[in-house]
Amino acid sequence: MSIKFGKEIPGTDKILIDFLVTNEDIAGFCSIANYTSVSRMLRTLKSHDVIEFNNAHGRRRIVIKNMQKLNDLIAY
Repeated sequence: MSIKFGKEIPGTDKILIDFLVTNEDIAGFCSIANYTSVSRMLRTLKSHDVIEFNNAHGRRRIVIKNMQKLNDLIAY
């Protein structure tokens, strides 16, 4: 998603996923049957300081704070 919808935030190393996405959407994108697993995954990524949520204009967007760490966790 970061490649297709990601936009670098100027002056930072962060990437904004500039696409309104639900947990159900992410589950489908990742071929996960249960969207509650997505919620758990997102909480874990947030606790590892890999992502954060941007609630600009009343819409929750995902911000990737550390792409290398995200790639490492995915490969694991």
